[in-house]
Amino acid sequence: MTVKIFVSFHIESTFDPDFKYKHFDPEKVTKLLNIIPVQSQIFDPSFSGNTLEKIPKNNYTSSWIYSVKGICDEDESFDIVLQELYKETIVSLFTENNKHHIRKIMNDYDACCFLRISSFGLGDYITVTRIPTEVLKCVKDVSAKVEVLTHSKDVEYYNIYRAQKLYHK
Repeated sequence: MTVKIFVSFHIESTFDPDFKYKHFDPEKVTKLLNIIPVQSQIFDPSFSGNTLEKIPKNNYTSSWIYSVKGICDEDESFDIVLQELYKETIVSLFTENNKHHIRKIMNDYDACCFLRISSFGLGDYITVTRIPTEVLKCVKDVSAKVEVLTHSKDVEYYNIYRAQKLYHK
């Protein structure tokens, strides 16, 4: 059995169909953080394409998403692969400079942030998802939330994820 694990960090502006809020430009976030996102979108009320391709599935929000992916098979430990993804996220994304910029984006644009740990293909296995103190400290430092999503089947099984680049890099 192959398990796919994604550790992603999302920055999203407030859902705004009434045009009441400011929205960040994802390209400026990319320059500030010096990281190429796996997926981003700009606030675009005139968008007429498939909103399932967007995260968070609407065109009334700006978003910027960093993600790393790991794959483990029966010979590898889920926990070891996950710990490597955490380490990569801390080193690449959660530098002191980037944490400062993330907090500023959140304040300037009333944006929210969250760290999402997603796993696919777990079947009937019960898996413990450990989040190290170092990761939790980084999340706390930027006032973000944590989401843990576990899925028994592969990512391709779920219609909601098929159109999103985040899960197919």
